[in-house]
Amino acid sequence: MARPPETFGEELLAPSVRGAPDPVTVYLAGLASGPSRTAQKSALKIIAGLLSPDADPRGLPWHQLRYEHTLAVRQKLTER
Repeated sequence: MARPPETFGEELLAPSVRGAPDPVTVYLAGLASGPSRTAQKSALKIIAGLLSPDADPRGLPWHQLRYEHTLAVRQKLTER
C-alpha cells in the first residue's frame, strides 16, 4: 500500500539542476490559454501541497515521483 503524502514528501525536496527551467514553467508555458494555465497552476499547487505542506510547485522535483507517490496523491484528491 502507498505511504501517505506526509511521510514521503520530504524525500522529494532534493535540489533541482541549476540553470535548467523547472518543469512547471515549461508545462504551463505550453498550454494554449491563460485560463488553462491558471487552472493547471492551481492544480499543481494543490498536488505539491499534498506531497509536502510547504512545497512550491516550481521547486518540487516532479521527475522523482514514483508510482506509489501518484497513488497516494490520487487517494488524497478523491477524499476531498
